[in-house]
Amino acid sequence: MAKKIDRESLLDAFTVLYDECNEDPIKKCHELLRTFVEKYRSALAELRRARVCISNFEIIQLIGHGHYGEVHMVRVKQKADVYALKSVPKEEVRKRVVGAEDERNILATASSNWIPKLQYAFQDSNKLYLVMELCNGGDLAGLLSRQNHPLSERDAAFYIAEDAHALKALHGMGYIHRDIKPQNIFLDRGGHVKLVDFGSFAHLSEGGCVVGGTADYGAPELLSSDCTTAHTMCLCRRVNTAISACGYWSLGVVAFELSSKFRASFRAAASQPFIIMAVTSGGTITCIRDQAPPWVPHLRGAEDTTYLPAPGRVPSPPSTAPFRTRPPFAGQLPFVGYSYMAPEEEDIHSGGFSTSHYLTAIDLATYKSAEKLASLQNKLVTAEAAASEAAERARRLADEDHERLRAALQADITSLTLHNKRLERQIDIEMNK
Repeated sequence: MAKKIDRESLLDAFTVLYDECNEDPIKKCHELLRTFVEKYRSALAELRRARVCISNFEIIQLIGHGHYGEVHMVRVKQKADVYALKSVPKEEVRKRVVGAEDERNILATASSNWIPKLQYAFQDSNKLYLVMELCNGGDLAGLLSRQNHPLSERDAAFYIAEDAHALKALHGMGYIHRDIKPQNIFLDRGGHVKLVDFGSFAHLSEGGCVVGGTADYGAPELLSSDCTTAHTMCLCRRVNTAISACGYWSLGVVAFELSSKFRASFRAAASQPFIIMAVTSGGTITCIRDQAPPWVPHLRGAEDTTYLPAPGRVPSPPSTAPFRTRPPFAGQLPFVGYSYMAPEEEDIHSGGFSTSHYLTAIDLATYKSAEKLASLQNKLVTAEAAASEAAERARRLADEDHERLRAALQADITSLTLHNKRLERQIDIEMNK
């Protein structure tokens, strides 16, 4: 497939050209190559300093690892923004360069809120790197494991509906996700779904058999009879036209697991000569992202890893070993055009959180509601203090009024007592006459 030439692709190509010409076996052969290398040496050094590289990031901790690579939480040193960084050794993807490039293209070109936003893609001599939005709300598997009971049907339906929108967006880009499972459905800091891990995707027009995915979540008619492993499934040519619909089968298995905490296994049904099609009821929920999610993560900041998986080992520093397993030029040429930098208008600051987080209507409503709630709580505290002070003042006034009334009554009693004594003396005088 033809690729448009952009700035990053040209810089990749120039860097590869220079590095290959700078190799001693090649440079010694031609005087013109030595002249070229010396001519652009300082320019290339300046170019490398200006481009995004691994030294621009501070690795905070490992948050995930898979068959091909690792995912770290990282902080941009100059801006203090926090992202997820996926690193994959070039040696691991050498036989599937197109797949690695397509994964980068999905993240870079996706305009859907259901797919994490890519901020940077870059490479060094040994690894490919993707710097993307951090979904530190964790995955649905973690959400389910933290509860002592299954999700309610209403809550499960919410997450399944959002993931259906994510699948629809991916299908609209011409790709299918062949590994739909709770571990690949993450939640952003607003509590909404983000579909991740595109290492097992395929093109909708792709023919033949393709291995990938997780068998427990795969549609039975797509599990070939010779697929004996516990973790892979084969997508066969005879059902290629229904591959996209089978993603919804996997979604149904996820729905069953969310609402029961049990994983349904359909491997025994692999020999059935039928295709399960997804059927939805109740119409399409077009504004679901504007609805309040069942659960919103309580994050103390951008680096909060409370809800993220804990792989349990210390991340090793990035390797700087050269990637040189092929003849000159062939080793690095396949990765020309991999680098990417998000347009500046997409770099949205969000009050102390990472610029990679894109706020949706419900996100804004949530945080505005939180601010309003905090304001109302402050007003309530002030009002309660004022009410308490008023009550105390009223009590004091009541006590003072009572004291004044008591004193007045006491004075009246004293006056009347004296008056009575005078009257008694007058009576005694009159009686003694």
